Amino acid sequence: AAGILEKLAETPYEEMIEGDVVWVGTPEDVIERIEAVRDVCEGLTEISITVNAGGFEHWQSIKQQELFARHVIPHFRGAPTRGPVASIAS
Repeated sequence: AAGILEKLAETPYEEMIEGDVVWVGTPEDVIERIEAVRDVCEGLTEISITVNAGGFEHWQSIKQQELFARHVIPHFRGAPTRGPVASIAS
């Protein structure tokens, strides 16, 4: 894994989106992406998130973590989501 995060920081944002390196959108968009990966990777039980691929303000990273925890994780646990849904990448 050495050098992966450094390379990620050097990759233009648009290229990361086009290359399916980062997922941007509403929690529902991210849920769909995770479900698509889960369909391909049978037995997938864990995922990892990086909320700051580079260039975001600290508060934006915290907001992304909160949205993921509030809306995405409960979907996979079968729990109801709480509060209004906003865009993960703002």
